[in-house]
Amino acid sequence: MAGPLRLKGQETQIRLLRNGAPTEVTNAILSFDMNDELEVLEEAYLGETESRYDNIYKGTTISMEVHMENQAAMDHRDEVVANAQRRDGAAARFDYAFVMTTPDGASKSYVMVDVKHGAISFSDSARADYVTAKFEGSCSVVQSINL
Repeated sequence: MAGPLRLKGQETQIRLLRNGAPTEVTNAILSFDMNDELEVLEEAYLGETESRYDNIYKGTTISMEVHMENQAAMDHRDEVVANAQRRDGAAARFDYAFVMTTPDGASKSYVMVDVKHGAISFSDSARADYVTAKFEGSCSVVQSINL
């Protein structure tokens, strides 16, 4: 007997919002990772036989890898760099939305708000390979929305 259906990549969408307006880097997204950075705090007190634990949220990191289909990823790179250089006319804010629709029809979106980008790279490794762009970033706020 088959088990329950599981969520596949074909049931997800990654969307980029630039200054609150939807845009796309590409449709050929190879991978998208969203990692909540949490740290466990431990303290040991005199007279106690075990440590006490707590945790703290340190933000969320993202990484995305895409194949280049058009100029959109290059334009995104230019806008991110212009933002980091504080150039006039640069996009003020980049948000990423990760939308998942489970096999039972429920949908949920995680919106990473005001992502500050880290490393951006383009890779061209062989004549027969596709050119790949990679984007990394971090944010302090992730909004969870049931759709």
